[in-house]
Order: sequence, then C-alpha cells, then structure tokens
Amino acid sequence: MIAESCDLTFTYRGANRPAGSPVSLAIGAGRIHAVTGPNGGGKTTLLRVLSGLAPNVFSGRVGGSGEVVGSRLPLRAGPPPEVGVLTDAAAAQVTGVRSTVAGEIGIPLENRGWPQDRIRERVSDLLASLGLVALAGRPPMMLSGGELQRVLVACALAHEPRLLVLDDPTLHVDPAGLRDLGRLLTREAGRGRAVLFTASCADEVGVLGAGEPTRLPLLRDPAESDGWEDDLAPAGTETVLLAMHDVSFAYPRGPVVARGLNFVLRRGEVVGLVGRNGSGKTTLARLALGLLEPDSGRVEVRGRDRRDRPAADVAADIGVVFQNPQDQLFKRSVLSEAAFGPMLRGASREEAGRRARAALGATGLLWHRAANPRDLLPSERRLLSLASMLAVEPPLLILDEPTAGLDSRQRALVRRAMRLWAGRGGGVLAVTHDLAWAAGCCDSILRMENGRLGPAGPGVAVGT
Repeated sequence: MIAESCDLTFTYRGANRPAGSPVSLAIGAGRIHAVTGPNGGGKTTLLRVLSGLAPNVFSGRVGGSGEVVGSRLPLRAGPPPEVGVLTDAAAAQVTGVRSTVAGEIGIPLENRGWPQDRIRERVSDLLASLGLVALAGRPPMMLSGGELQRVLVACALAHEPRLLVLDDPTLHVDPAGLRDLGRLLTREAGRGRAVLFTASCADEVGVLGAGEPTRLPLLRDPAESDGWEDDLAPAGTETVLLAMHDVSFAYPRGPVVARGLNFVLRRGEVVGLVGRNGSGKTTLARLALGLLEPDSGRVEVRGRDRRDRPAADVAADIGVVFQNPQDQLFKRSVLSEAAFGPMLRGASREEAGRRARAALGATGLLWHRAANPRDLLPSERRLLSLASMLAVEPPLLILDEPTAGLDSRQRALVRRAMRLWAGRGGGVLAVTHDLAWAAGCCDSILRMENGRLGPAGPGVAVGT
C-alpha cells in the first residue's frame, strides 16, 4: 500500500477532542481515492496528517496508526519527497521564485536537480494536459482562481510523486478544466501513482476518476439559519441598480478581456455570470465596482455614471465578496467583523449588533459569533464575508464564487439568503462555476466568452 491508516485521528493543540471521527483507509498504487462529507468533518485534517503537515506545521497529537510511502505516522520530518501536496491555502504555495507559470511548475524539479531538457519536457506535458499552454508565459499571480488552482496541481505532480495529496483541487475550476484534471489524474494513476483528494461537492468525485469515496461525518449538529426576513433590507428605491453600456477593457500589455459589454441588473433579480476560467468574469465585477476603469463605455450604479460619484459613495451601494474571502477579514471576533460595516456607515453600536446577528443567523454562523475569524473553516470564512456584506444592507451584492468550497448545506444557506435578499428588493450578481446552484438560485444566467457577454440557459455546460 502507498498509504493506509487505522482509526487515525488528530487533535489540534489546545483542542479537547479530535478534529473528526477515526479514519481507516488503504490507498494502493494506481488508485484514485476521494474523501467527502460536510465541511468540519475532518477532511482537510486527514490530508494534513497523511502529507506530514500535521503535526509539523499544525501542532497537535496523532491518534491511531498509519503508514505513508513506507514511513509510519506521524511524519515528523514533514512531507516525504515521494508525496506531492496541494493544501487548502493553495495560493500561499506560489513560490514567486520564477515570474512565469512554466517557471513556477519547474521549481520542484530544479530543487531535485533534474536536467533542463527533462524539466522542459515534463513542464510542457503538464501544461498541455491541463489546458495551460497559452498561460505558460504569464505571471502566476495574474491568473484567475481556477487557472492558478490547475497550475498548483501541476506543481504538486511535477516531480512524479508516488502519492498525490490534493485538498479541494476543483476549487474555482470550470467544467472544462475539471475534465482536463480528471484525465490527467487518471493517466497518472495508470502510471502507478496513488491519488487522494477531498471534495466538498460529491458530484466532482466521478469527474476526477475516483470510485466510492470515504465519507467523513460531522461530529456536531450543524447550526441552523435563524431567519432574518424582517431584520435586514437593502437601501434605496431605484429600479436599475447596475448597468453597463458598451464597456471594453484590456489589461496593460495583455489581451482584451471585455468587449462591448451591455447588461442591466434590476432590483429583485439574482443574475448568475458563468464562463471559462480567464474569460473575464472577475474583470466584469471589478469594472462594476470601480476597481478597474473601462477603456471605453460607461458603468452606471443606481442610475448615475460611476465616474461622477466619489468612490466611497459607490462603495456604500455595492457589497462585494471576493474570491479569497480571508483577505476581507481583520477583526478579532465573528460578531465584530459582521458589525464593522454598519458601524462604519454610521449605525449605532446597538443597531450594528442587531444587523450583525441577523446576517450571521442567515449564514448559519451565529453560534460562532465569539470565535476569531481566522479560526473558522475556509467555507465559514466565505460565509462570514457574505454576512458582513448583508449587514451593511447595500442595494447590490456582487459575489465572486460564493459557493466555492461550500458543502451542500452551506450552498443551500447561500441560495436562501440570495433569494430573500432579492425578495426584499436587492439585486445580486453572482460569478460562479457552480451551474447546479446557479440554475436553482438565479433568475437569469449570463455567459462570458472571449470577452463578450451573452445569455446562457441553466443547463448550459460552460466551456464545451
């Protein structure tokens, strides 16, 4: 066996119980194995133990027994050379030593002393297999979230490890990218490698070539939404919240990513925006927010040209949840995080607290109100960013990948919150690859392709 465990647990330092139930599994050469279950059940913790990140980076105590590539657990020397790892903080794995995607993928091979001709051959193969050839010369940090995720999978796999450990490798990846990733993992398993990955959404398991997954249960009862229909409401009365008129944009020394965009978002609407990684979806959201200025055309927020309004005025009208929500969190408790926005807008402490509790109830986080945001799960931090925006009561919400990394219960919470928000007179623009969620939540779905915007039905397979 490449990796196996018997009643394996891990208790983080300072915790009074293990982070999940005991896990017993066996992964042989040539196998692809998935671990699923609700967030908080211990999926990430299991991968940290099997990769050697716990207890080396994450302090704590390993229980049970196990072995990885011939070494007994715990792996006190850290990840063995025969293991390739993608963590739940994927972007933090970018070394920055090389300025291009191709150079970044080659770093693990340079560190192992591979000859340059072999490095070029391996990097070229991975770029082609993951649909990244056109991005080989781009800086890694200029990629979309899904493009960067595939690059980091390539980095983990580059040195041909015996065991590949991937934490949520499908995060932000579009359907076409998922198929490329599935074909690559299947090929590498055929060459004798073992693959272990986590998935928040069970639908992804089969696409990546795995058989029956190991499902980890949640040891506590999940918090329920407390309801807030009468507690929060978007501001204003204007019918049109966001309009783009013939908007075009290109990054300096880069391709044109927006070509003559025209669309209108009205009160009471939830609009989904789908498309391939790198098609310009996030760029459209940044143009709406004023983080980017169009090269031509006009953006209107609540009926006024955005360029004629102070940035702070526009910011009061739009609540945004970015692709990496941890970048938006800075307070010491969940409750104070959710209350910060209303207080910044002039609400009293009592009013801000009322709104914060209502928003946390809507997102299932009220029971976490005393916790430090940094101690939350990544999926809970995403929900907290959404709650923080709801508490401000902006007319328009722009959400970049609102369901990324969320389990089925959390996806349902977001859907319910968005429908209630629209029902109260707000508007929502949701940038997403989660087509099933969009079909069940959105009034209409738009598709970005080659910088252009057009309609897309709920059943459209993006990227085909």
